[in-house]
This record gives sequence, C-alpha cells and structure tokens, in this order.
Amino acid sequence: MDWDNFVLNSCNDKIHNLVITATLKDEQQEYAIERVQWCLIPFYDNTSVCELIFKTYGGLLSIMDDLILDSNSITVFKRICALQRQYSSSSSEEQISSAVEQISLNDSFVLNHFMGPVKYNINTFVDKNKNSLSPLLCSTMYNGTHPLLKSLFPEGNPDRMSSFTVSNPASQLRVWAEAFTATLSGRRCHYVTCISPNRHCQVNSFDSSFVQQQVRWFSLVEIVRLRRSGFCYRLTFEEFLARYKMLSPATWPRPRYGNTARSIRALVVCLPIPSGEFVYGVSKVFVRSPRSVWELEQLRAERLNQLAALVQEAWHRHRRHNYSHNLSNKCQNFRITDTVTAAKCITRTILTWQKRQYLMRLSRSLSVETESPISRAWVPLSNPRFAHTHYLLETLHHKWRCHKYRDKLDQTSRNRMREKVTASIIFKNRKASYSQSVAHPFIGDYVRLRQHTQWKKTALQCDDHHVVFADIVNKITRSSGKFVPILLVISTKSMLILDHRTLQVKYRVPAADIYRLSLSPFLDNVAVFHIKSAYVRCAEEEDDLGGEWSPSPSGCLFHQGPEVGPSDCTYKKKGDIVLQTSHVIEIVTKLFLVIQNVSGSPPDVNISTRFDASFGDQTVTIAFKYLGLPDIAPGQIKIVRKTNKMEIFV
Repeated sequence: MDWDNFVLNSCNDKIHNLVITATLKDEQQEYAIERVQWCLIPFYDNTSVCELIFKTYGGLLSIMDDLILDSNSITVFKRICALQRQYSSSSSEEQISSAVEQISLNDSFVLNHFMGPVKYNINTFVDKNKNSLSPLLCSTMYNGTHPLLKSLFPEGNPDRMSSFTVSNPASQLRVWAEAFTATLSGRRCHYVTCISPNRHCQVNSFDSSFVQQQVRWFSLVEIVRLRRSGFCYRLTFEEFLARYKMLSPATWPRPRYGNTARSIRALVVCLPIPSGEFVYGVSKVFVRSPRSVWELEQLRAERLNQLAALVQEAWHRHRRHNYSHNLSNKCQNFRITDTVTAAKCITRTILTWQKRQYLMRLSRSLSVETESPISRAWVPLSNPRFAHTHYLLETLHHKWRCHKYRDKLDQTSRNRMREKVTASIIFKNRKASYSQSVAHPFIGDYVRLRQHTQWKKTALQCDDHHVVFADIVNKITRSSGKFVPILLVISTKSMLILDHRTLQVKYRVPAADIYRLSLSPFLDNVAVFHIKSAYVRCAEEEDDLGGEWSPSPSGCLFHQGPEVGPSDCTYKKKGDIVLQTSHVIEIVTKLFLVIQNVSGSPPDVNISTRFDASFGDQTVTIAFKYLGLPDIAPGQIKIVRKTNKMEIFV
C-alpha cells in the first residue's frame, strides 16, 4: 500500500475512534463515575493506533514532518522502528506496541487499523510527502477567508521568520484531524453506519460473510447491546428538578429536600410511571426507555397548561378586585345631577347584572349528560333579551362537544366516522333505506377475507392488499335479470368480482374506470356501477357469471393491448355492472371514497327512478317502479327484462 491508502485508512481510523468514544467509551465511563450498576461491555478500542499516527510529538505524521528535508527512506524506516521500540518499552503504552510490526528489511511495515493489518511501503511515503506547491500559491491560499486555510498553508504567511518549515501532506493530515476533532467536540452528533452488501459494489448481490465482518469492524453488536441495556436519557439532579418539579406537590414550588436524589424519589412516586424506569447516580438521574421520557413530557405539558390557567385566573381575580375597589371609590365621590344620565347608568347596571345572572345560571345548569354529541338537552331560555345569544351559545356548545368527542377517537374510528359523514352527505333525504343504515357500523370485511390463504395469493398477483369491503352479493345478469351470488371485494385500488367458492378472480375493475354510481330513491338494494367503455376479450356469448366472458390471465377486466372496435370478432364491448346487496349504502360510500382517493375527483352519484346503463353494445333503460305489490315483501324486488328496458318493481 502507498501513501494515499495510508491517508484514507488513517481518516477512517480517526472517525471510527470518535464514534466509538462517543457511543461506547464515554457512556460506560459515565456509568462508572456515577456508580450505576452496570455490566461492562467489552469492545475494540483503536485509540492506540490513532495516537501513534496523529500524536503531535513522536507520532508517525510528526516523523514525516521532521524528515521532510531528508528524502532517504532508510532514515524514515529507522525512525519508525525506533518509534516501535520506544512504545514497546513503555508499560503504559502496551496496546501501541502491537500497532506497528516490522515485517522485513525491505522498507516496509505493517500498521494494525481497526479493519485489519495493512502493509505500507516507505518509498511511497517519502516521495508523496514532498511539497510541490509554489510560494505564490501558498501565499494565495493563506490569504483566503476560511480560517482553516491559514493552518493548512502556514508557509504562505509573509511574517513567518523561518523559511525551512514547509507544509506537507503529513502536516495537512494532522491539521485536518485536529480541526475535525474540535468541530465535533461539544456537539450532540447522530451517527449513521452504512454497510456495503458486497466487496465489488454489485447490484442484487449480498455477501453475508462480508456484512458480518463489517458488523464486527464497526462494533455494531456492542452498540446495540449498550442501547438496549443502557439509558436513553440523563439529567443532573438540578436539571431534572428544574424541568419536572411541577409534577409533584413534594417538589413544587420548591423541593422539600433540596436538589437531591431524595427529592427526585419523592417526585417519581407521584408519577404514573414505574419507579424501575429511573436509576439514580451520584449527581445524575437516568431514564431507561424513550416511552417514559415521552410520558414525562406529556405530563409536564398538561401541568404547564394547568399552571397557566391558575395564573390567568389569579390575574383576573386581581383585576376584578381592583376594578370593584376603584368603582366603589368613584361612587362615593360621584353625584349624579342629570336625570337622563342617571337613567342610563341604572339601565347599564341592570343589564350588566342580567348578563351575569344569565351566564351564571347557564353554567350551573350544564351537566355531564349535555356533553354527549347526541344529547338534545339544552338550558331553557330564562331571559328573552338574550335569545340570539342563547342560540349562538347552543351552537358553540354543540361544536365544542363534537370536537371533544372526535379527539377521543382512534384512527380506525375516525375512518368510520368519515365514511358515515360521507354517507350522510350522499344519501340523506335522497335514499329511503339510508335511515336504516345509520345505527349500523360499517364493518367492511363481512367474510373475513383478509385471513384467507387463497386471497393472500390472489392479492399478491393483483396488487390489492388492503381490503376495504368484502361480502357475498347478488349480481343481476343482463340478459334475464336473474340473481347470481358472487364475492364482491373493494380494495384501495380496484373493485374485484370473485367466485364465492373458489375465490377465482372473474373481473377486476380499476377504481379510476368507474365514473358513476346509480341508485333509486326507494327501499330496494340495487346499485349500478357505470364503467368507462372498453373492449375485452370474450370466449362465450352467455351473459351470466358462469359464461359471461373469460378474463385475461392477470385477472383484469380490461384488455391492455391495442384498441379494437366492435367489428373484431374476438373482442366484445362490456358494460356496467348491476348488483343487489343489503349493504348497498356501505358499498357505494366506500367505493365513492376509494375512487376519490385514486383519481382525485369524486364519481357522480345518480339517485333517480330512471337512468340508462350500458350492457355491452346495447343501451338499456333501467326503471324503478314503486307499486306496493302484495307478492313483494318490503325491501325485495321483482325484475322484468325486456328488449332495451329493465323494469325493477319495488
């Protein structure tokens, strides 16, 4: 190896030493100083190698500086060997004695870096350590604005007395190490370790032995053990009490036992956090898990809000006291001589008293039952003068209790609430069966399709992992109007129709291709899904589920090849889908939201007694008629299929 490899390996050693010192060495030393019960985690410390390289006096880079004028490689090699003998004779530098090993007398030596021993050639060190910069360039760099340039190019200083000290790569490397260490010292750093999957930087190649070797090099196992067994948060006793003393009566406003561990123990007893999460050292308190730190911050934020409310209440009480005191003094020294002024003053005083009485009676009349969003109870109006105010306060109170109720909901409940609100916007006062669905929650997966093994395989093929709705519904055939049971699945990307026995995908309609949803305003459970025109391959001409058409191998409803017209005998234009289910409100609502999320715009929801539907190349008018026939039970339907018309009797 030559000088360039030595520079790269030395920089890696210095960075690794700083990381290990900050993550393993200093933290364990802190536990020992604080006398915390701790099992020492051994790790490889390369401080000896870094000292041998970057030491100011007697280090390897210092030797290169001293011998810059002597280009004899034998002299450099003798100095390195003398450096080895010097460190090996010192009992305090036992680790350094093993860092340098003389291999042979051919001007080579081995340096044990943290990634393993590396053999270097002295000749390249001497040749590449020479300075080839001109004095003019050094002077220009020295006069730069960055302060580091003055350290890297000291020979450019015009006031320098001696002209024999030349800045060489070895001195620049040592200056970089000192500047890098000074930059990181005193800062809270976050380290990211990058691991290469293989030695040759190839794609889709994972060398497990090389990855394990890197894990050992970077001491990642030791760091993980320290993070799992150690403490994530630490503060001195004074800092901990200054931040969290308001959480306990024993420490607020002043600690009863001073800034000691006893005061912190009295504080921790009052917290809803296990006492085992806190460990006390000589001058610091340690917290084990991040969850406990988060709970401490939440309790502190709530307590600060309470204290702010107390301060605000005390201030208002002080202002009211001063106002009443000053008003009484003014009344003693004020005599009303004008009758009109006296009447206005009396009226204003009576009105103020009525307002106060109204608000106090209102606050006393509000109970816990009135905080429910479905409660219609409200305080009766006591004074007709405040009728408009009474109405506004009732509206604000209802919004407040709705907001309070929504804050208690988790994400799943919020999604269901969003679906219920969407259903109300779409169907309220438009669909007769909407009122029956209000009290029933939208479950979605009625057949527990997510746990089915066959569905997991199908979802991987169709890329439909998240199931929004799944239930067995009736598909109304286009030709005869008969009911055929199928499994309807709505995912976050598409609508699928499956065989309810084998779970084989019959049709898959992308959500963006559904542009309209049509229903009737009656109690029937029929919904028509209007799909954008497309030509799909068809094997049979029967219009039922068993032989309607043969889907493509991907299970997609639409053919993704070149566009062809109806004249092509192997393609047939398919149209809209008609379904009948007892969950029609839920299906339309969920499909409405799915289409809106996928395409960015909501589909058209048509609620009418008559509308057109596309059945392949034929346009059919679907008409709903409410006759109240005795042979049709409420909620049931009777279908009559004609040439270009389908009549549904409710």
